[in-house]
Amino acid sequence: SPAYQWPVNSSDIAGATNATFAHQPNNGDVVKCLLTSSVACPTVNPATSNSITLTVNPILNIAVNITADDESVCEGTEVNLEAHAVDAGPAPTYQWRLNGNDIIGATNATYAFIPGNNNAVTCVVSSTAPCTIGNPAVSNTITFTVNPYVEVSVYIEPNLNPICEGATAIFTAYSENGGTSPQYQWTLNGAPVVGVGGPVYSFVPNAFDKVSVEMTSSETCTYGNVVSSDTIVMNVYPYLPVGALVTSSPIPACQGSALNFWVDATNGGYQPS
Repeated sequence: SPAYQWPVNSSDIAGATNATFAHQPNNGDVVKCLLTSSVACPTVNPATSNSITLTVNPILNIAVNITADDESVCEGTEVNLEAHAVDAGPAPTYQWRLNGNDIIGATNATYAFIPGNNNAVTCVVSSTAPCTIGNPAVSNTITFTVNPYVEVSVYIEPNLNPICEGATAIFTAYSENGGTSPQYQWTLNGAPVVGVGGPVYSFVPNAFDKVSVEMTSSETCTYGNVVSSDTIVMNVYPYLPVGALVTSSPIPACQGSALNFWVDATNGGYQPS
């Protein structure tokens, strides 16, 4: 009939006097057992057992979040993703998924690929820690928008050309694939026009003034950005004094005879009325 006493961290546990002992430990608790023999002639009585030092691992709530360097890209552009694991232990494993399917070989914390439009990417993280919740953990989903390349162009039209001297010419730029906020730089005789950044430019031209515009598209994916329009040369006509001189024949005229009248027009144009 031996007697037992279990100490924890060198302190006897009250009531812990059986051959077995159950204990909810803290990390680093040292447990041993003292045995007092009931034989008649024992040596080293009571006897002290070996010590067991307990390691208590925390319960880890596994989570993972993924990020991408860009979620809206031009077609053919490679994107880089990174998984950020939380409480996944010292050596977690990764598995990237594309549209719900495992990607063969994509088992690192980072993943790079060329996405298609609406491709959805997630990452599954499995922890090697001994005590976990939510293991393996599935990340958020990143859905990519892939924009096609578009060709950019611009042309200009004046409201009048030819135009009378002193009149205002109004130029309008018409863009193709300029986006929601294109930028315009007008040019007059090869020099940039300061302070005009919109699609309309008005001024009073001189003869042979040359007008063009340069347009920068706000579209994400473009061919040929920045683009220039054709150049329009202004024809400016001076104002001409208009006159009419009326003559008649014969003079003097006899009563009852026919009298013929002529008009000599000045600057009457091709078909004056």
